[in-house]
Amino acid sequence: MEITINKIGLSILIIFSSFAIASCKREIKADIAQDSILVKKQELLKEYALCNCVSLASNKDTVVNNDISLAIYREITDYTDLKVYKIIDSISKNAADSIHPSIIADYGDKKPILLDCITFYKSKKLDSLVKTFNVTIDNNK
Repeated sequence: MEITINKIGLSILIIFSSFAIASCKREIKADIAQDSILVKKQELLKEYALCNCVSLASNKDTVVNNDISLAIYREITDYTDLKVYKIIDSISKNAADSIHPSIIADYGDKKPILLDCITFYKSKKLDSLVKTFNVTIDNNK
C-alpha cells in the first residue's frame, strides 16, 4: 500500500514549516540584538571605569570637579544592580591609586594619569570583570 499526501496536506505541511522557520529566524535576530545591546552596555561600563579612574587620580581638579560624565554613564548603562558600580568604583580606585609620579626628572613629580587610566581601560582584568555582569535589557530604553 502506497502512502500519498494530497495537495492540501502538503500545503498545510509547507505552511507550518514556513511559520516554524520564520519563528526561529525572529528568535535568532532577537538574540543577536540582545547580545549587541549587552556588548554596548559592557563597553559603556568600561568607559565609566575609565572616567572614574581619571576622576579619582586627578584629585578632583577643576576640570574633573565640573564633569558630569560619571552620572551620565550610570544613567545610560542602566545596571539595576548597584553593586556593579561599587565593584567598578573599587577597581577604578585601585587603578588610580597605583598611578605614581614619573621617575623622569623632566616631568617633575607629575603623574601619567591618562596614560595609566587608558592602560587600565584596555586591560584584560577590566574586560573580564565587565563581561561577568549580566543585565536585564529593557527594550523600551
